[in-house]
Amino acid sequence: RPFKADGGEKYKKKEYLLAVGSYTKAIELEPTIAVYYTNRAAAYMMLLNYKEAVLDSERGIQLDKTNARAYFRKATALKGLGNLDLAISTYQDGFQYDSSIAAQSAKNEMNTLVRAKEKLVGINDLISTKRYSNALTHINMIITDIGSNFRDVLLLKLDCLIELKRYEESINLSNSLMKNSSIGSGDVTLLQLRAKCLYNMGELESAIKHLQMCIRADPENSKIIKMYKFYRSIEDTKSNGTKAFLASNWQVAIDEWTRCIDLDPRNVNIIAKLYLNRGTAHAKLSNFEASIVDCTKAIQCDSKYT
Repeated sequence: RPFKADGGEKYKKKEYLLAVGSYTKAIELEPTIAVYYTNRAAAYMMLLNYKEAVLDSERGIQLDKTNARAYFRKATALKGLGNLDLAISTYQDGFQYDSSIAAQSAKNEMNTLVRAKEKLVGINDLISTKRYSNALTHINMIITDIGSNFRDVLLLKLDCLIELKRYEESINLSNSLMKNSSIGSGDVTLLQLRAKCLYNMGELESAIKHLQMCIRADPENSKIIKMYKFYRSIEDTKSNGTKAFLASNWQVAIDEWTRCIDLDPRNVNIIAKLYLNRGTAHAKLSNFEASIVDCTKAIQCDSKYT
């Protein structure tokens, strides 16, 4: 079995791609040997190719259901993919076939995941009571313990960053998650949170487009539909003001932009522009005092207007 031995040598030399090739040749010659698959799974994990590692581990289990190492490899790969619950249950499956001291490392890893899962309950409680800063501290502790590939943990972190108005960090994290193969750009919760972040950054049109993608993927989601209708109403009212202004209907523009501001007066990145627009419309009507008031409010909301 020279290819198995060659794969082992390549693995020891950290030539993991070459090790995959050697184990693949061994499998082609003897496709019913479970250890070839588990060894290739180990090499795949070193290449961060967790999906293939899971598949190889499952093939190893199919060929030898008592192979504890195959279960542990699968669990580790699932951890890499961010699947907390399935990783825990897979570790537990493996312990049925290996309760020895040699399995202690796997037990320690599983216990770390179990503790993280328990901590998530407390974090959700903190978030439900709007203690976002405390929640974020605990989330970062979990990430330190179990790594940064867990979807649910990362989405909780994203939500906390948005609520704490740390928008630059939020958008950077969401960009990273969109590129994450284990989460991806089609994740509805990620798209919804990204829309929320963009909205608070004043990127209303882009936020609406993200929610439209959410609705296409999950048309029965009432929370997303409500969010979309609200953002849409702001965009439509803002647009009505712009149309009136371009038609020289200054008072209509003022009225529409006033309604738009009243829809969400807390979103300073959106209302700053509306105050500036309304101030310009007041000036067209020679309402200079009102114009000064609105321009001052625009500056208070966003210093770039100074």
